[in-house]
Amino acid sequence: MHLGDQTFAAADPASAGVQMYATLMGAVTPLPARYMHVFAPGFGRAAVPLTEAANFHPVAGDDPASNDERQFAADRQTFRDRVAQQAICVHQRGYAITDSSSSLPLLTTQSIAPCIVVVVHNANTKTAALAHVDANQNTGSIADVVNQFSPGAPLDVYFHGGMPGNPDSRATCEGLLQALHQLEEGSQQRFTVLEFDVLNRPHGGDVTFDPVTATMYPSFAPFVPARFDSAFRTLEDGTYLVGDGVMMANRGEQMATSTDPAVAAAGIAARDIRKQFDGRPDKMLNFLKSVEAAVYSAVAVAAVQRAGKGSKDAVTKAVSTALRNENALQDVETNLKTYLGTGLSVAGDTRYLVEALILALINEDDPGKATKGWLASNRK
Repeated sequence: MHLGDQTFAAADPASAGVQMYATLMGAVTPLPARYMHVFAPGFGRAAVPLTEAANFHPVAGDDPASNDERQFAADRQTFRDRVAQQAICVHQRGYAITDSSSSLPLLTTQSIAPCIVVVVHNANTKTAALAHVDANQNTGSIADVVNQFSPGAPLDVYFHGGMPGNPDSRATCEGLLQALHQLEEGSQQRFTVLEFDVLNRPHGGDVTFDPVTATMYPSFAPFVPARFDSAFRTLEDGTYLVGDGVMMANRGEQMATSTDPAVAAAGIAARDIRKQFDGRPDKMLNFLKSVEAAVYSAVAVAAVQRAGKGSKDAVTKAVSTALRNENALQDVETNLKTYLGTGLSVAGDTRYLVEALILALINEDDPGKATKGWLASNRK
């Protein structure tokens, strides 16, 4: 492996991750900190590249400088607008992969601390994957992220996040470095760590990566709802996770302690770094099919529970037929998360998609008609 422009040789391969961390965070490091914290007009405290440090006053409330402070803020606002339109937001425990030809070429994630964000990038193909890794995860499963790239391709790696002085953040970094070292030893992959802005080094609470320019943008990402993540939310035992990344991670940890072997196994498997989104044009169609399957299954389970009769397979078939006819996967998925997040109770005359489909199935009506009624409602 390479750490910046230096070749790393482990004195003991079994502790390569610990050695690399010590080298990278040491007084004489091949990768010094790249960012500093400043007060950015309109944004507050933010991490900006050291190369732009002269453009900022170190104290909030200073008079506008005769430099580029305000221009920087304007440029970042333009970038925020682009992120809102072109980024995929990655959940805690997930990863997404995309490239320059995708309609969604940017990768972003939020609420990083004390987690670690790792980006793997092929500069030649402008393909990148971003993973948001927490302390309870199986860091060795970063192999699934690496395996999305062609064997033998030179891959650049960026680390970002963590909490100052946090031992879990350090252990996550060491585990990821160890896993990358082992992958390189046992394959044709070659890794170069280019940025290592973690723990005590200045970094942002959110970060966005642009695979075209190979640039990390900390601190300036707006909230971007995750899209098409139902496959990520569906665990091995059929559990459909609801809520944000923290809620999903906590639910997985609860399941891992279950006395039911199947539930516990699903919770343990949820500690792997799992694919949340694939935006590469040649992969996205198959990926969306997996999202469709997860949505149909979750709707069917809810329908059978609510109706108290019928089989999951039969309901899945009817639901998939209805939803495919509507070509509204993103709206369906968004509403499904809302519905399942509220439980199976009905409040007043509120009509969610699942309820409309259940009524249609029980009454042997046309599910497509019920779906059209939902799509025309205000629940999109």
